[in-house]
Amino acid sequence: MGRTKNVVGRFLKDPLGYDDIKRKGRSPKLENKLKSRVQRAARSGDKSSSDLVREFDLPVSARRVRQILHEDPNMTYTKARIAPPLSGKHKQNRMEWARAMLFHINFSNVIFSDEKKFNLDGPDGTKYYWHDIRNEKKLLSRRQNGGTSVMVWAGFSVDGTTRIAFLEGKQKSIHYTKTLENYLLPFAKDVMKNEYFFQQDNAPIHVSEHSKEWMRVNGVPLLPWPSRSPDLNPIENVWGILARRVYAHGKQYYTKMDLIEAIKREWANIPKETLENLVASMRNRCASVLEGKGAILNY
Repeated sequence: MGRTKNVVGRFLKDPLGYDDIKRKGRSPKLENKLKSRVQRAARSGDKSSSDLVREFDLPVSARRVRQILHEDPNMTYTKARIAPPLSGKHKQNRMEWARAMLFHINFSNVIFSDEKKFNLDGPDGTKYYWHDIRNEKKLLSRRQNGGTSVMVWAGFSVDGTTRIAFLEGKQKSIHYTKTLENYLLPFAKDVMKNEYFFQQDNAPIHVSEHSKEWMRVNGVPLLPWPSRSPDLNPIENVWGILARRVYAHGKQYYTKMDLIEAIKREWANIPKETLENLVASMRNRCASVLEGKGAILNY
């Protein structure tokens, strides 16, 4: 018959009621009341799933908490927007830039770059939170001061990544151009064969007279870049990937050297396919800027 003795025995004991047996199944580890408390606490936007596990001493993992929060139709896991918002002039400049780039630049020849701060307890400027879609989205203010941190500079293109530079002290134009001399120029020569455009944002030390003169003397061709447009720079996505790897599973660091070693290790392991996909996204970003009338993109 292909059935066990227990199955046959239960059937013989009550043939008519056999199909009506209700099996309880596994009881949920979180009662509905506690589940509701967790969802209410998450709406503050200040707590991660790991924080909620610790605060409520939950008998489930952070992953299960994320599943519970996703079940709430009013909750979404989103990235905090960077303040301040764009003005009308900024949006107009972004549209003009996107229109020009869309048809006149081969993004495969671009080296994208930026600086990034990593703290012992988490990355700077990369914050995701649980958002109640019935409320206004949070604006993220970048911290200017904090605990022990590591500042880095790096660049990447479709062909790979530069070596990552660890910056010490307050950076001035002379420090910035020294970083480019040691990290950008070798990559441009060895990997890009000096056929490239260099992307940087409009930070004061990037556009100072000293930096402009250094670019001219060293023949660095600059890619025009609109103000307040980190969403257009695919290296922001690379920073996000790096941060998730460095701080995986809520990892925190006790020494600066431990954090530096982790950043070096994970930077070296970023897949080339990921870089290729990010560069390939640039034309879509340009098109999305035009469609959105210059508004911030969700990249």
